[in-house]
Amino acid sequence: MKVSLGLAAACIGLLFIISGCSAPSNRLALPDGAHEVDGAERMVETLKGVNAGLQTYKGIGKLALDTPTGPQKTRIAWVGAAPGKLRVEVLAQPGGQPFVSIASDGQWFYVIAHQEDRFIKKKATRSSLKQLIAIPVGPQDVFTLLTGRVPILPYATARLYAYPPTDDSATTEADTAPRLILTLTPENGRYLSQKIHLVGERVHQIEYFDRSGNLLYRTIVKHVQAVNGYLIPKELFFSDDNQASARIEVERCWTNVAVAPAVFQLKPPEPD
Repeated sequence: MKVSLGLAAACIGLLFIISGCSAPSNRLALPDGAHEVDGAERMVETLKGVNAGLQTYKGIGKLALDTPTGPQKTRIAWVGAAPGKLRVEVLAQPGGQPFVSIASDGQWFYVIAHQEDRFIKKKATRSSLKQLIAIPVGPQDVFTLLTGRVPILPYATARLYAYPPTDDSATTEADTAPRLILTLTPENGRYLSQKIHLVGERVHQIEYFDRSGNLLYRTIVKHVQAVNGYLIPKELFFSDDNQASARIEVERCWTNVAVAPAVFQLKPPEPD
């Protein structure tokens, strides 16, 4: 059977570790003409309330990776449930049978490489997927992003800035829509936890930083689509400063479907 490349290739060696981090840069830098405006806390509450009624979903689409092992592409199917449970099946081609299963129930993170009969179970973290896709993002954040919401980390200070649009602004909104940046800073942190870029009230890009000010990863919401009254991403692009990237393309999505909790817990493969 010919197996699709993509995440499958990375999972055969199960959980390679990507090391190294980029040097801190001036993460407080703002676009020319940016100035602080009122409404930061109100914007946070608005973002938290986006698609609040969307609690479960199923989807199918494509995943494209660019990692130190080279470019990879595969088809995937997924199911998610609030508050952050996620399961992803990497599909073999042809045939569409699961080649690698990935799941998180919020407490544990599981991986099964079916052809290798290999099984991993470890504590779930906000960077669990780094060992598979080279980007330190967790299943909980991916679940939230696929609902059209923003994963909001605990913070002490919120600030909102407005700036004029530029010629190279990667948006399709009208030129008159305000460009905004929402920054969220932790209580004891010198650097930003998050920087959220918006066009009006639509999120375009999110950046996450560690305690040293290094970029952990950024997410760009490239396209959105309406599904059963919810505006959700059609394409999500993840990247870091180490030239790793991942793109999820949502081909079909079903919202508020019945999902059994056991879906998010994997067991070791049965011996032959």
